[in-house]
Parts: sequence; C-alpha cells; structure tokens
Amino acid sequence: MQHPKKQERLFKALSRQGLTVSYSNNVYSIRLSNAPDATVAEVLLPESLPIEGKAFKQLANERQRSSSRSRSCHKRLCNT
Repeated sequence: MQHPKKQERLFKALSRQGLTVSYSNNVYSIRLSNAPDATVAEVLLPESLPIEGKAFKQLANERQRSSSRSRSCHKRLCNT
C-alpha cells in the first residue's frame, strides 16, 4: 500500500479533477463527485503501476453512462 501521505495527496488531486476515490484491499473505488448516487467503478491496480487521473475519470464517466442506461442490468467494464 502507498504511504498514507502520498495517498492523501493523490486523492486530493483526483478530487480536484472531480472524482471521489477510496482504496481498500488493492481496489480503488471511483465515482464522479458531482454524482453522489452514481454507481461506483472499481479498479484493481497493482501498486507498481501509476494511477492516471484521466483514465480514472474516463472510467467513472463510462460507468455513470452505462448505469444510467439500464439500472436493472449489472455490467462489467474492462479497460486496458
């Protein structure tokens, strides 16, 4: 796990980009800050890989679009 101070700075930077992010058990949970009821996107990312705000934002936007189209259907998004 990242050093807590480093992780705190990362989460603040992502917050400035309009994202709400939490981290638990190597999984990042992401949603758009302006959509508190939006479905959360989850990302399993090894610590060795860098986190990119743009990629997280694209994933959160896609998750919001897919969940707004069909609330009754659960979908899994896979990005590389």
